Amino acid sequence: MAFAGSKLESWRLLSTRMGTLWGKLCARWVLFCVGVWPPYVSPTKIALADVSYANDPGRDQGEVDFPPLIISNHLSWVDVVVHHALFCPSYIARKGTEKLPLLGTMSKIQGCMIVDRERQLAEGSGAGAGAGVGAGQTKRKTSDPSIVDLDAKSKQQQQEEEEKHQEEEVGGEEKDGQTAHEHGVSSQLKKFLLDLEDRRKRGENIRSLLLFPEGTTSNGEGLIQFKRGGFLAGLPIKPYWLQYETGTASAAWESIGILRQLWYLLAGSWTKIEVLELPLYHPTEEEKTNPQLYSENLRRHIAMTVNNVRRRRGLLVDEDGQGVQLFETSLKDKRDYMNDLKELERLEALARQHGAEGNDGEGEPLMDLS
Repeated sequence: MAFAGSKLESWRLLSTRMGTLWGKLCARWVLFCVGVWPPYVSPTKIALADVSYANDPGRDQGEVDFPPLIISNHLSWVDVVVHHALFCPSYIARKGTEKLPLLGTMSKIQGCMIVDRERQLAEGSGAGAGAGVGAGQTKRKTSDPSIVDLDAKSKQQQQEEEEKHQEEEVGGEEKDGQTAHEHGVSSQLKKFLLDLEDRRKRGENIRSLLLFPEGTTSNGEGLIQFKRGGFLAGLPIKPYWLQYETGTASAAWESIGILRQLWYLLAGSWTKIEVLELPLYHPTEEEKTNPQLYSENLRRHIAMTVNNVRRRRGLLVDEDGQGVQLFETSLKDKRDYMNDLKELERLEALARQHGAEGNDGEGEPLMDLS
């Protein structure tokens, strides 16, 4: 039995290594197809002299072979392919992904963290409904169609708000303490990372989890506020910085659709990328117990370190140059901005429609947004 178990473990290790190699090769092929150069991208290690805490040697406590968590700035869907080509890390995936053809096999090989968002939404919805009834509100049927429509609308709105909350919970918010949102996805993420660290200390080969702490893409000019879910465990974190040197198309993906952005990349000549590898960041004792402090200090550390590299290369001659900025905006701010853009597009379409009707002799347009 011991021999059979050992043989099975050897086969699992072999399949994991083959899956990792195949995943890296596929990712590099995708980079070549979309014009990212070089497709064999490799990280550039940042010298200790450029690190923000270079004058504090005690902060440099060395590297580990497999840090449980690696983080990166996020500009485009291309970032995922780049990291896949470099490390083939694990990701956070929805429950059910492991049952899909090919993707399911890859998620198992990569040891992805599976999140059951639907179950968490249902539990949250049930708790909210119970609280509402307990407050003295009694559900009753009514024949008034306006009330029925309002109820249906409110349910849909509530579901959308809960889905947004679950997405934001991977970073959590501070409420009356340091880790007020240590539940749901954040709590699961914390347990997942602590388990990886425990296995690493036992000498097991683990696969690092890749996290984009901003929770969304940006234009690459700076960092928005970090969500704090990945900092709850208080473990050392390996930061990376991606920067694209644009040819005829930008890899940054913001307000346009993914198919349109993919077409721009395919139509362009090339997109050069550089991956900067920062030293492993070891949190202080205070940062370990305060995720908000940890996330903000690491955000500032990344910005300062990358700016030091640019300054040494002559790309940043003053603080108003091409430096990495720290934006006080968040994922919620970007979501509100995108919703405003959609509303503006709707109003413009409505204005054009009424303008066309006015030209047909049916009256003047109701508004003019030109």
